[in-house]
Amino acid sequence: MVKKSDKSSKGPTFQIAGRNVTLPDDWIEQLQENDKKRLKDIQSRSKQLFELLITEEFTVENVIVSSHSTYFTPKSEIVIGGSSSSYSGGFTANTILQVTPSNPNIPVRQLNFSGYSALRGGDYIKAVIPSYDAQEISLLFQDSRGYSGEGSKTFYFDRLLKKEESIIELILLNNQRKPIRTERSIDYDRFKKE
Repeated sequence: MVKKSDKSSKGPTFQIAGRNVTLPDDWIEQLQENDKKRLKDIQSRSKQLFELLITEEFTVENVIVSSHSTYFTPKSEIVIGGSSSSYSGGFTANTILQVTPSNPNIPVRQLNFSGYSALRGGDYIKAVIPSYDAQEISLLFQDSRGYSGEGSKTFYFDRLLKKEESIIELILLNNQRKPIRTERSIDYDRFKKE
């Protein structure tokens, strides 16, 4: 971790491994310029989450719905070297669907849905699958006050579908393949176009 010191001489002074190190201004500028180029390249290849959604049709073979208790400890009550209080956080639900895809060229055989579902074996569905890899990039920055430091940003990239996928939306279809029910996971809004 690089931490800026209060002292400064020629350029910004950072505390690295317990030592104060002064870096020349042009060196920092060069690092920032390199980061800008790298960021521009990454941004040109990355996509928004809503662009990385794939919709496919499936036949449901089997459904397992389970719920689990959740617990939490407030940061203010964490005890180092002792026991911390823990409080009930309610329940979370997960639905696991064993499926056969309508398109035989895709490998998906299991769909995981965060939430309850009314689906049964034999149902026809459309599933919205977020198909992406996330990559967190560390960047050097300098703010308007002249403070230099490190930060990070997450970028999203296309990937191929896998045998097991998480889904954010299930659409139950009737025999004529018309939608009759829609179920959305708890993180559905995260994938909406802003």
